Order: sequence, then structure tokens, then C-alpha cells
Amino acid sequence: MILNSEVYEVSKDVIMKNEELKTEVGEIRGFRMIPTGGISVQTDLNGETGNANINLISKKDPKF
Repeated sequence: MILNSEVYEVSKDVIMKNEELKTEVGEIRGFRMIPTGGISVQTDLNGETGNANINLISKKDPKF
């Protein structure tokens, strides 16, 4: 479910575009999911809101 969520896609996009992170860890080549984190969605009269806490491992050359 998480891998197909908008939250997951947005998280990857933010990480890939973060220049400070690139400087610190190097060029990111991909991601691996670890089975921790979660998504919470609430619906009320104003629409849908929620929170997400997803732990990703970034893959770079030659290590993770």
C-alpha cells in the first residue's frame, strides 16, 4: 500500500531534489523500503488530511 501511495512518491521526489542531502550522502541511485512507518488519514467536512512517517533507505554507489 505504501509503495503505491502519493506520500511515497512525494517523499522520493523531495529526497532526490534535496541538494544538501546530495552533498552529505552523494548521488542517490534509488530507494529500498523497510517495513516501518505508517500513514494516517482523517476525513471531515473540510476534506481529507493526514500524516505519514515512512522510513526509506537511499541507494547510492557503492553503499546504502
